[in-house]
Amino acid sequence: MKIADDIKKQPNKKNGERVGFRELITGSLILGGLIKFADFLNVKLAESLTGNMFSSYDAATQRFNGYFEKIGAVQRRLSGRIKRFFLNGFSGSVILNAFSNSLHVMLAMPMRSWGIGFLSAGLYTVAIWMLKYFVLFSDTHLIDFGIGAAAVLISLLLFLSKKTLSAELCSSRIAGFVLFRFLGLRRDDVETDDIDNSRGTGAAVLLAGTAVGILTYFVSPIYIFVGIAALLAMTLIAHSPESGLVIILLVLPFSPTMGLVALTSWCALCWVMKLISGKRTLKIEPVDVWIMVFGIIYLAGGIISAGRTASFKHSIVFFDFLLGYFMMANLIRTGVWVKRCAVAIVAGSALVSLYGVYEYLFGLTETIWQDTEMFENISGRVVSTFGNPNVLAEYLLLTIPIALSLVFAAKKGWKKLASFGVFGVGMICLALTWSRGAWLGLIIAGLIYLLMLNHRTLLLIFGGIFSLPFLPYLLPQSIISRFTSIGNLADTSTSYRVNIWKGALNIARDFFISGVGTGNQAFVTVYPKYSLAGIEGAPHSHNLYLQLLVELGIFGLLLFIGAMVSFSRANFSFYRSDVSAKTGHRYISIGGFSGVLAVLAQGMTDYVWYNYRIFLLFWLLVGLTIASRRAGIFENPIRAVKRIEDCSADRAVIDIITI
Repeated sequence: MKIADDIKKQPNKKNGERVGFRELITGSLILGGLIKFADFLNVKLAESLTGNMFSSYDAATQRFNGYFEKIGAVQRRLSGRIKRFFLNGFSGSVILNAFSNSLHVMLAMPMRSWGIGFLSAGLYTVAIWMLKYFVLFSDTHLIDFGIGAAAVLISLLLFLSKKTLSAELCSSRIAGFVLFRFLGLRRDDVETDDIDNSRGTGAAVLLAGTAVGILTYFVSPIYIFVGIAALLAMTLIAHSPESGLVIILLVLPFSPTMGLVALTSWCALCWVMKLISGKRTLKIEPVDVWIMVFGIIYLAGGIISAGRTASFKHSIVFFDFLLGYFMMANLIRTGVWVKRCAVAIVAGSALVSLYGVYEYLFGLTETIWQDTEMFENISGRVVSTFGNPNVLAEYLLLTIPIALSLVFAAKKGWKKLASFGVFGVGMICLALTWSRGAWLGLIIAGLIYLLMLNHRTLLLIFGGIFSLPFLPYLLPQSIISRFTSIGNLADTSTSYRVNIWKGALNIARDFFISGVGTGNQAFVTVYPKYSLAGIEGAPHSHNLYLQLLVELGIFGLLLFIGAMVSFSRANFSFYRSDVSAKTGHRYISIGGFSGVLAVLAQGMTDYVWYNYRIFLLFWLLVGLTIASRRAGIFENPIRAVKRIEDCSADRAVIDIITI
């Protein structure tokens, strides 16, 4: 009777009714069996000791909250006193009030007044360039003349507008997209009363434009333009430190290290000012404590180091960039801000990848990072804006999964297409770096991404394993030979790394507990005494974990591993929760998690933190992944009321998350 009832419940497929694709797949004996096997593995893994450990982060966080309840009570009293002292001194600052009033006046100025300033600056810039070129015969650059001419043309457009700067910014689609949608400003921050102050400000703007034009005699207009842009960026970041993180992610591939240090430091300072004034809150979870202790140990390693002053400067830069994690995890608190950061990452990745493809198409590749005798069929490796193919590959490993996540997260077709285009050109550029370690990292990132997306994607992994024998017929021979050369000691690059690893292990044996100190200079100072013959000089150990062992000792390495394990536990707990399934933050979180683990995998073959920009992006992406998790929990309707109460500006600055 049961069998008969089951037959009656089945839809009638014989009367011309079409069978769905899903029914066809699940009805297949082989595929249906594989799906059941994937479900079985998922259940068993969740029930295993390892599965419980990696999905019990929420319970650990609750215990963590209990330990710090008394500390939170003391902190609330202390932060209240600090807040009152800070506000009493800062809110009445003459400089701050003067700056705020000047900004209000500039926004209320008519566009015609701005046109006067641009016209004056442009004419003087052009005149000074002609004076240098035709009369003084001094060195000049045509771009200086171009900037002056552009200022004159812009002034003509400004004269046509009858609006104020504030009204023009609010009505412009381009300015509205950049300021309000991308950088996250509110219209109330820009809107101001229409005041006819053209008479009072016209003369001042004329004098300011004249001064800028005359200044081009001593300073290139490019530096003046960059200085003005930096001043505007500082103003924006002071008002909204979240916007500063978006700017950092966008300009990171193109900025010098010290420029990023200044930008990150200013952003951190503005964030601290917001914290003290009670306008932002600070969250602390177990992963934050792990990373905080690791940062303190790293900073101490720069003070007590064989590299001395150079190591101290190195550790200061690293500690400053490590603050990017805490800013990202605490300032980016909503899904809108998470997507803004993701879009900034993808936009920068698109420009970097396109430039890399341009290098390949026009024969601008480099051959100094490859064994030209073994790989004579490789014309060269692209470096884009990073000057090194391996560093470029590390950057792409961190950004490509985010582009793929935006493909899934986008709701409009053109956004999906744009994100997929960035993903495609990034994959092409990554292939052109010919970085074998990055290719391995990409495979690992792909496996993790698919498994986190849905455990049934294990079927695709099985399919990939079965297709391995056919890859030589599908991929170019140059890629196959490059990939299969992994571990081949006949390759000079591989043998070079292996010999450096042996020398670094010799250092680790003598400095197993304390390490030699942080920074490249510390490694360079000690390494020659332990190196193998013929490999006396090396800038680093070409292995992230071995480098940390040499620099910080075993305890520093274990702290970093503990931080990454805690980071993984936080993400696995989020992926297995109901909150993750009900929000769109899952995709970006998976993309960030996959990118971080991919770079950690490449760290087995290279010191991926050798480049400061990669170190900064690494921790920013770790912070964005945690921020995606927190935003998903915050925006869950079941917990929204409680979270809003916890995030009140009048409450404690330090807010221990309860999940």
